[in-house]
Amino acid sequence: MLALGCLGTGIAYVWNQNALRAWGPTRASTVTYITPVVGVVLGVIVLGEHVTWNEPVGALVVFAGILLAQGRLRLSRRRTDAEGADAEASTPSKRSA
Repeated sequence: MLALGCLGTGIAYVWNQNALRAWGPTRASTVTYITPVVGVVLGVIVLGEHVTWNEPVGALVVFAGILLAQGRLRLSRRRTDAEGADAEASTPSKRSA
């Protein structure tokens, strides 16, 4: 049991340090957000628990948060009329010759 605990902790530590070096602290910390999702999946598979609507919705929220935190998903900004007019005024118009 001691070897199992030491090896498991040692492997997790090395894995975490490699992720920290490769991804940086912000992105590496997002890995911990997956723990509840893994817990629910294991509960369903191992313990035969039933899934209700809120578990998949929560998992989607978690994954969306991870993608937002890592910069892989960006929310689009609505363009206001003033921004649209400024953008149109700064671009040269295309005229046919």
